[in-house]
Amino acid sequence: MNKEKPIIFNTEMVMAILAGNKTQTRRIIKPQPILESDGLFYFNGTYFNPDAFIDGYNKFCNIRSPYEIGQTLWVRKAARLFLKITGIRIEQIQDISQEDAKAEGVDGSEVMYPLNYDGHRFDEGKILYRPGFIELWDSRNKKRGYGWDENPYVWVYDFKELK
Repeated sequence: MNKEKPIIFNTEMVMAILAGNKTQTRRIIKPQPILESDGLFYFNGTYFNPDAFIDGYNKFCNIRSPYEIGQTLWVRKAARLFLKITGIRIEQIQDISQEDAKAEGVDGSEVMYPLNYDGHRFDEGKILYRPGFIELWDSRNKKRGYGWDENPYVWVYDFKELK
């Protein structure tokens, strides 16, 4: 197992971790896989299959997550806040579910009237987390060219706080 590594969260997200509301984070994969004219994705010249990852590593296209399952991370800006990675996967940012958006620590917004959102019907009183996550994502990544509309591939890290 690798040694402890730092990870950066803003103050709002550190507070969400401490409150037990944040148990996931997404980090942009760099460089991004490329869709070629043959309809396949490639990463560094090799076929890229985001479903072929085991514990954050894909031997076929030689892509490795910056963090590993079981690794301990220490949070910059927060003395004595340590996290343990419990899961790693790859997805495009727009694939985030309502449950995962909630696990990202964002505030939910209550549906005030019945509506259709993301191809699903939500009834009055339902709490939605994706809109808050989209806003948070774009506030941090759109200017860098990785906004919601660009739908970049990301590492998804599940973690738990070590007490």
